[in-house]
Amino acid sequence: MVLGGVNPDYATEEFTYHPLSHENYWMVDVDGLKIGSVSETGLSGIVDTGTSAIVGPKDIVAKITAALGTVTCDNISTLPDLVFTIGGKPYPVSAENYVLKVCISS
Repeated sequence: MVLGGVNPDYATEEFTYHPLSHENYWMVDVDGLKIGSVSETGLSGIVDTGTSAIVGPKDIVAKITAALGTVTCDNISTLPDLVFTIGGKPYPVSAENYVLKVCISS
């Protein structure tokens, strides 16, 4: 997400623009979400640069959690990407970025 402008010196890819489906919430249409064996289509997403959390409907989150199984600090690198498809373009998010790491040693 870009607010204000773009410095082309730091851009590594071309920018893709997606129309808002609801301007009051920075909402976009999400063609689909896929992670491992879980695939959902026809969703909406709110783009929020002020949070690091990915949240969703309870039923979809439960499917994702079940498909991933037990997540530990040791197996994060083996987990599949979470892929959001918006406007036909896939946006993969690695497990390193979707898992909140709270590793505790006793």
